[in-house]
Amino acid sequence: MLFGVLLLNLLLLLGTSCSGQNTKYCSVCRAVVSEAEWIVSQVDPKKSIQVGSFRVDPKGNQKIKDKQYARSEVHLEEVIESVCEKMRLYSEITLDDGSVQMVRTVGFNGRRLETDGLKLASDEGRAFMYKCDHFLEDHEEELISQLQRENIPNYEKLICGEKLGVCAMDVLETPMLTLPETVDEEIQIGETEDSNKPEDNTAENGGSDGDDVEVNDSEATESTDEKTEL
Repeated sequence: MLFGVLLLNLLLLLGTSCSGQNTKYCSVCRAVVSEAEWIVSQVDPKKSIQVGSFRVDPKGNQKIKDKQYARSEVHLEEVIESVCEKMRLYSEITLDDGSVQMVRTVGFNGRRLETDGLKLASDEGRAFMYKCDHFLEDHEEELISQLQRENIPNYEKLICGEKLGVCAMDVLETPMLTLPETVDEEIQIGETEDSNKPEDNTAENGGSDGDDVEVNDSEATESTDEKTEL
């Protein structure tokens, strides 16, 4: 009897542990799927890739065919390889009801999003990157396999809920929180790098466009004519 009770407690403990292990990846799974779907949507649908065997059969033929590049295994492997780096653009936000969600602080188009007045844990980006790496270690193959499927109405529900079981289905009924774009801020990703480039010092250097050159040439001509008259 005592052994049965201990065994039951052990099973309950293991069940709780496994459940916690899964649900801690829910937000990361949703973010990864969201990032992957956006990248796929940016690919030219006409872009193709050759798949199959390049070996020649006895009849001299090769079993090669063209396949759409988007959602191909090669494409998705490239996507997954870089997706965890995107997690640095996320933060945690505490909502009024006390719940915590992952949220992107920079839009997919590179524009900064409105974060004023929000309770953000801005130092979470690196932690999300590590958690993403661990998530992919466990689920990368299944993730790629499911993302290859076409015409799925909701990949978050399919992957994070039905296939991987890292999210409760009722959680997936509510879309991930999306912040609005800033009204005044127009800084884009990469603009910081552009700011390090030398500025156009046209006015300081005496001008470099066509109009300034013509004016200088005209002044030089008038100066030459004056000297000739003298």
